[in-house]
Amino acid sequence: MYVNKNWATNITVRETANTPDYEILHVSFRPHYLPREFTQVSVILVYVPGPNNNAAADRIADCYNSALARSTDQPVILLGDFNTCDITKHLPQLQQCITKPTHNKGKVLDKFFVNIIDSYTDRYSSPLGKSDHCVAHLLPKYRQLVKREGPKTRIIRKWDHDTAETMRGCFEGTNWDIFLKRR
Repeated sequence: MYVNKNWATNITVRETANTPDYEILHVSFRPHYLPREFTQVSVILVYVPGPNNNAAADRIADCYNSALARSTDQPVILLGDFNTCDITKHLPQLQQCITKPTHNKGKVLDKFFVNIIDSYTDRYSSPLGKSDHCVAHLLPKYRQLVKREGPKTRIIRKWDHDTAETMRGCFEGTNWDIFLKRR
C-alpha cells in the first residue's frame, strides 16, 4: 500500500497477517483534507487465494470489527482480491462499490466495501501490463454533513440583570468544598 505524503502523513499500521489462507494489512491515517465529522480513515487490504474461505472471512470480519470499534463514525474501507471468498454473510452492513467484472473472465474478484452508503462511484480502465485484472477507479461522491443538512437555527436567550443576580446568589451560597475534597 502506497500513501502519497502530500495526501496524508500520520499513518499507523494497525495489523498485519500473512497465512496460507489470507493476507491482511490494516492501516489507519488522517488525510490532510478530511471532513470534520471523521477523525481518521481505516483501510484494510485483503488477499484471499483460497480455498479455505471460511477462515479468511472470519478473520477479515474480526479485523473490520476491531477497526470499527476504534471509532464507530470513521470510514472503514475493506478492499482487495477476494477471489471466491464471500464476506457479505459476515458483514452485511457493508456496501460493495465495484459494480462490474474486474477479471478478464467476467467475474468480480476485486472488491471494495465501505461502511458509508453511496459514498463512491466506480469507473474502469483496461488492465495494466500483463495483468488479468482491470483497473477500477473509485471516485468519492460523499457530501459533508454540514453541506447535507444546512444551517440550523438556534434560539439563545440573554439573561437580564435580575436573573444574573439570582444565579450569583446561588453560586455564593454553594458549599464548594464538597466538590474539592479528594477521597
